[in-house]
Amino acid sequence: MKMVIGVVDDESGSDAMALGAALVKTLPDSHPVLVSVHTTEYGYISRDHVDFEWEVYLAEQAEKTVAAGVKEMTAKYGITDCESDIHAHRSSGHGLAEYAHSHECGAIVIGSAPGGSVGRFQIGSTSNQLLHGAGVPVVLAPVGYRRRGVERIGRVVAAFAEGREGRVALGRGVELARECGVPLTIMTMLIRHRMYGAHLGAEAEQDALEGSLKSLRRDQESALKEIDTDGVQIEHEVTVGDNVNMAMNRMEWHADDLLVVPSSRTILRRVFLGDMAYKMVRSATVATMVLPRHTD
Repeated sequence: MKMVIGVVDDESGSDAMALGAALVKTLPDSHPVLVSVHTTEYGYISRDHVDFEWEVYLAEQAEKTVAAGVKEMTAKYGITDCESDIHAHRSSGHGLAEYAHSHECGAIVIGSAPGGSVGRFQIGSTSNQLLHGAGVPVVLAPVGYRRRGVERIGRVVAAFAEGREGRVALGRGVELARECGVPLTIMTMLIRHRMYGAHLGAEAEQDALEGSLKSLRRDQESALKEIDTDGVQIEHEVTVGDNVNMAMNRMEWHADDLLVVPSSRTILRRVFLGDMAYKMVRSATVATMVLPRHTD
């Protein structure tokens, strides 16, 4: 599988390469392609018009960026079979998605937008375009990922919720765990809505919570019965919080985790980041893969 690694001449590009290198070392038969997208001329006059000479200059800079990236992948991560390419497009996110589609690549790896907190992923224009339209999984490297020293992916965490997309994400999580030779944790979040002012006592509220937890665990077990899990070590986790960020923070995360998140419902086979997935991406402190919507 070819894996596009979006490179830019800053720390975000280095984070993407660090994550891409870990994925390549973990996933058999994966092959990295460093891609830099540069702005192309529009072909018509506008305030954002880019003329031919300027486009040539931008292409030359993009060539330098990917060449430096290849050297970094070899010197720092020991990956010697890394390809590189440049692609012209009006926007970087759509350009990466277009490149991945035309070259039959299986995933796109990118770093955070500027301004994000260390350990978190900041959504910017490039990632926003990919997270609302890419036809392949998008893998996000949080700020500072290059400093974690992750050699290989150590665990896959599949975010599961009852429903079609949740089951697809669980199935992909099992596949990834088997391919990587690592354990899988099935994570389901229970967002607690406290009944402030209600006449129910704390004991009744706790009973309702326990009932919900048992139901979610049954959903996990039911979904697993439809999937071939042979050879995969599986753990179950239901994390509870008053909101997504609190529930995510109550998970015990490891630096080498890969979180797999399903897309929200849409009519297209594209990545679509709905409200819940968006909150999970913003709260995650580990590398995160967002899957496209599944279609038959």
